[in-house]
Amino acid sequence: MPAQVIDGVTVWRFPGLDALPGIAAGASTRKGGVSAGVYAELNLSRSTGDDSVAVRENRRRFAAALGFDPARQVFAEQVHGNRLAVMDGAGARMAPGVDGLVTDRPGVALTAMSADCPCMVAYDPTRHVAGAAHASWRGTAQDMAGALVRELAARFGSRPDDLHVALAPAIGPCCFDVREDFVVAIRAALPYADDYLRRPDGNGRRTFDLWSCNRRQLADAGVCPEHIEGPEACSVCRLDLFYSYRRDGPQGGRFGTVIVMQP
Repeated sequence: MPAQVIDGVTVWRFPGLDALPGIAAGASTRKGGVSAGVYAELNLSRSTGDDSVAVRENRRRFAAALGFDPARQVFAEQVHGNRLAVMDGAGARMAPGVDGLVTDRPGVALTAMSADCPCMVAYDPTRHVAGAAHASWRGTAQDMAGALVRELAARFGSRPDDLHVALAPAIGPCCFDVREDFVVAIRAALPYADDYLRRPDGNGRRTFDLWSCNRRQLADAGVCPEHIEGPEACSVCRLDLFYSYRRDGPQGGRFGTVIVMQP
């Protein structure tokens, strides 16, 4: 299993990215922090009401486990779209109006936050550039995964087939039940939506496979399928490791997916 305990903090690792020199990448879990109650234990978000001192300590612990400077951790506002921003580590720690971040600067820890939505990190070992993205279902409908690949190509000259991408744990096709309004919207946005709509039982229940849809979008953008890893766990099913909006409601913890390049 990719979960690894480092100095008391459980980190979800990406074996494919770990095999590449020059980067550190992984997702936090809910194990190893100081938050209490519905936020227990390693909540990384300040946006849902957790104590800010606890969140700061949780971020410090996760940064220490993954080996980056928490002062250089940067975030996207995450507005459920497909826009990205370039982060150089010299300004604000939050990029407004975007769901993805890219950089060519070592030490800048790009972070995507989640409590079910697919998040992904990408690395180009040829040009030593990286990206991170949050792909909600609305972002998936707008091809967030493809937008990440295209942004790295446009900004830094990355070739899609040089990229290595890891998708973090997220809500799986087992648990992402969808209503008719979702079906109408996703069909209007994606011509191949029906490929990922599932009927797991005979009671009219429908689910959507965000995992496979995002992997397809990465491959359609030119990423080699063998360079795409994950997700390997459903955030709803894995109560022991992950927070889940779908399971627990809006008030609760969030986990982060990070990639940081070394000098």
